[in-house]
This record gives sequence, structure tokens and C-alpha cells, in this order.
Amino acid sequence: MNKKTKRLLIIIIVIVFVLLAVSGRLDDVLNALSGTSADTSDSANSTPLSTAEASAEESTENTADQPQSNASSSYSGPVLPDESLSGKDLFTDGIAVVKLDYGIDGDTAAFIVNGKSYHVRMLAVDTPEVDENLRQLDPWGKAASNYTKSVLNSANQIVLELDPGSDTFDKYGRILAWVWVDGELHNYNLVEQGLAKVAYLYGDYLYTNELQNIQDDAKAAGIKIWGEKDPDYEY
Repeated sequence: MNKKTKRLLIIIIVIVFVLLAVSGRLDDVLNALSGTSADTSDSANSTPLSTAEASAEESTENTADQPQSNASSSYSGPVLPDESLSGKDLFTDGIAVVKLDYGIDGDTAAFIVNGKSYHVRMLAVDTPEVDENLRQLDPWGKAASNYTKSVLNSANQIVLELDPGSDTFDKYGRILAWVWVDGELHNYNLVEQGLAKVAYLYGDYLYTNELQNIQDDAKAAGIKIWGEKDPDYEY
């Protein structure tokens, strides 16, 4: 090959490389010639994906380990014990998730415990009375009954908690318990709403101090049973 032919070949090669560079294809050609294109591409794609997956898994695990509470931001009462409720038995462990069977009145309801329906009397509170036909015997009786039934019927989770300072059953065969609804103590909320008095304290119960404090606030505000007239009651 003479010098003139060599120069022409070099010029042609230079022109080809310039055209490839302008079109953005030069890197592809060089990678193809070196045989590294596939390896580089796989490495670039796999590393970020692996990191993202690991990060997502770690985030899921951390979230699962965190205690969950459905209590509303305005709730200021006692807090549900921070423990796993999975597999808990009410009579053995003193606390368990249960299902509502039906509401009865402001401070009593029937729940399914271990496959059986039990009447449950809410500890340390007493709501105004209604009779079995929901005829109102006391002012605010129907309001208390309707409030409790509404809360229980719309609950996502109901937890019953026995109190170590109380008998498990009263003389009528009803379970005596604290009733937690979506992370809030319903006994407490009844008193806060002015729909129940703190009553029937026969021992050193777990949450009576909180109930008595919120009762003082309800009394001072004169709400419901502490001063307001029930619009649905015939005085």
C-alpha cells in the first residue's frame, strides 16, 4: 500500500469517527469494540435497584416494629398497654381483642370472647339509666346509650382489659372490664363527655385517677349530667 492510499484511508477513518462523535454513537462503537457494553449496562442498572429494594425492605421492617395507635389527636386519656395482643386470652392474660356482639346501654355491651357472648360492665363508670326498650328513665340516659353503641359499632378494634384490683365478674355474671376502642379508653371518654359518673370503686383500679381528674373538668364545665338539660327528656 503506497503512501497516498494510506493517507486516504486515515482521512476516511477520521471522517467516520467525527461523524460518529457528532451523532452520539462513538461511545457505543468503542464499547462494542472493547466488549464491555453489556457488562457496564448490567452493572449500572443492577446496583441502584438492589439499593432501592434493600432500603424499602428496611423501611417496612422498621414500620412493623413501631407501636401503632389509632387514638385521635384530641384524646388525652390513658394509653393502651404497649404490648402485642396477638393470641392473647382475656381470662388467662387479662387483655384481648374481642368482637362486638351488640350494645346494651351506655355502660354495658355484649362481646364475643373465646367464641361465646358475654355481657361486659364497664369498670368504674355509671351512665344514666334507660330500660330494655330504651325508654329513658334518667336525663341523658338515651344519649349515653346511643353514644356507646355508635362508638362500638364503628370501631376498627375493641380490646377488653381486666383490672388486677377488680373481680372478673360481678354478681350478675357480667365481665368487669376496661373497654378500649381504637386505642382510646371508652370508660374515660364517657366521663369526659359528661355522660357518666365515676362510680363503683371497690379497689385500687388502674385508671381511676385519670377518670376522676377528667370528671372534675366535666363538673367544672357543667356539661351534660353536670348541669345541662337533656333536650330529649320530659322533666
